[in-house]
Amino acid sequence: MNALKTDTPPLDDPLGSALERLVSRFDPAVFDVGRPVARLRVQTPDARERGAGESYDLVIEDGAARLTTVRGGADAILTADAGTGTRSPTTSVAA
Repeated sequence: MNALKTDTPPLDDPLGSALERLVSRFDPAVFDVGRPVARLRVQTPDARERGAGESYDLVIEDGAARLTTVRGGADAILTADAGTGTRSPTTSVAA
């Protein structure tokens, strides 16, 4: 079962909107963090380098994922430019 909880980001927030779409697809059977709670921080390069820019925490807790504001420390930090979430990934499958 997929579980989704979000603190909805503003509509004009490309990173937040992309992360919200990603969180809506979270499947705890596929992504097992190996413990009850994990906090993953996703941020733009500006947030990492100058303390400005966009940052969100993705909290995975008891099989549910939720997008929230940055709080405290993170178990992992992922940095991506704001356009990353709006690009379509390409996938190839070997037969």
